[in-house]
Amino acid sequence: MRFQKKWLLLPGLIMLFGGLDVLILLSHTSRLVGLALFIIGGGMVYYSAGGMIKEEQGNLGTKIMNGLTLDGKLLPLFPAAGISLIIFVILFNLRVSDYLDLGSHDYVTLLLAGTLLAYRYIPNKYDFERDWLLLFFTLLFFILVVPLTVHEIMVGGLNENTNSPFVYYLLAEPVASLISVLGVPAEAYINPMRGVVVNYLLQSGGSGEVIIGISCTGLYSVSIFISAFTAFILLEYNRLDRKVAVLLTAGVITAYVANILRMSIIVMVGSYYGPAALLWTHNNLGTFIFLGWITLFWGVAYRYLDIRNDIEERTEE
Repeated sequence: MRFQKKWLLLPGLIMLFGGLDVLILLSHTSRLVGLALFIIGGGMVYYSAGGMIKEEQGNLGTKIMNGLTLDGKLLPLFPAAGISLIIFVILFNLRVSDYLDLGSHDYVTLLLAGTLLAYRYIPNKYDFERDWLLLFFTLLFFILVVPLTVHEIMVGGLNENTNSPFVYYLLAEPVASLISVLGVPAEAYINPMRGVVVNYLLQSGGSGEVIIGISCTGLYSVSIFISAFTAFILLEYNRLDRKVAVLLTAGVITAYVANILRMSIIVMVGSYYGPAALLWTHNNLGTFIFLGWITLFWGVAYRYLDIRNDIEERTEE
């Protein structure tokens, strides 16, 4: 059976988004690994599909780009906007902590700044990739960075160990219920001083507990997914139809379920093998769960949105 370039699209997308997850989040996996995944995955996507995907004047992304830039008149201001974002990151960090302590939000902002600085110098033959990067980092900036930064300025920073009822009801309680059904008695509760806690039975005797913080909620991974998928759809389709809306909703729900499964596996490992195994699983499992979810999602998207057929038709043209 002859090898076809289109077969590289799905593994390329998996590696691309997995690399973004490691690069942007404060992951325990080295960012060099994330960079390698991003570059290799991006190359595979471009080789299999990018060279065949050309912007059409009617797609949503082109219309949005033309509107935001006043048909290109504002493009000369992109470098100034990029430099302004870099200065903002520096000043904001100095204001908060008196030294540069870059976090996930800072990396997102700096990547957007870098895209703005490089945008006009990227050749037109890479217009799809160039506009996807700009749309992706812009969407991620406004979905994730802006709301939390405004909250930090107006109210104060979000503590990692939160007492939020959303974390309790949407994550801790489902995790405790699931692992109880699977044979590990557990309960979730809110400790006013320590945050949202899941207490579970240790098979060796006694009990253990996990404090569920903001970074465990899946907020960042879901934001990356929504931004990446929306940017792709805007550049691929002329309108947002029912298929796209259904798949986007399914993707968010899948991400939520995957996060509950991730936390449940972590707690069950702690129950059977102890705190050291729990810590190792927590530090190393998140990226694999994310990649598994992306694999499932794009496997469905491949068929549901007829991406493969679109590529074949464009290849024949």
